[in-house]
Amino acid sequence: ASTSRRRHILPPGCSQCPTLLSAQLLGDYALPPFLDDDLLALVPGYERSRVVWFLGGARTGSGLHVDPVATSGWNACLCGSKRWLMMSPGTDLAALGLGDATARGGIAGWFLDHLPALQAEADAGRLTLRECIQRAGELVYVPCGWHHAVVNLELSCAIAHTLIAPAALDTHWAALCARYPAFSCVLAGACRSRMAPCSCSPALIGACVASPGKCSAGSSDQLIGCTPLLRARGVLA
Repeated sequence: ASTSRRRHILPPGCSQCPTLLSAQLLGDYALPPFLDDDLLALVPGYERSRVVWFLGGARTGSGLHVDPVATSGWNACLCGSKRWLMMSPGTDLAALGLGDATARGGIAGWFLDHLPALQAEADAGRLTLRECIQRAGELVYVPCGWHHAVVNLELSCAIAHTLIAPAALDTHWAALCARYPAFSCVLAGACRSRMAPCSCSPALIGACVASPGKCSAGSSDQLIGCTPLLRARGVLA
């Protein structure tokens, strides 16, 4: 958005946009205690673990996707309302005809085009589908690996966070290593460094200890800003 448009949502006289407003908002925020066991926060330079504020009007939202690097996510609606759709891991999107999530009318049009057919598949027992309307004061949790899309039903503001829950890695560790080898090496090191207080299962700790000491240098999204640390540890040349 342009500077002139941003000023309309800032307090009068606020010239340090958005720095001062961000500081004020973060000062009012505390991570819910039942969501504070986050392995992602241990990975140096990984900014996805930061809190994110979402503000959008009616018919805006996020297209169908799966959060990367074995992350789960939660979204707390502060005002307005949102419609969520989730499908279980392993869902064959191609078989369902789910391609471009920005079809006619954007994400709202995508819901109109695909939701009836998806509901019919779920009713027939061929699809695990979850839907809900989220209103102010409600929190939605998206488990690791679940496909999800969300559309704002009206002007809405929400706070969101991504995390790696230790329990999720029991199931997703092998896939994480295969798809994000460099990242998984750094995460394994983080798990080893906090074994004593970590709530990871013995199986996951064993997998981290056995994690290969060398990884191929994958794409930049796999390295997630950790290249200096990887090199210091001998993971990358």
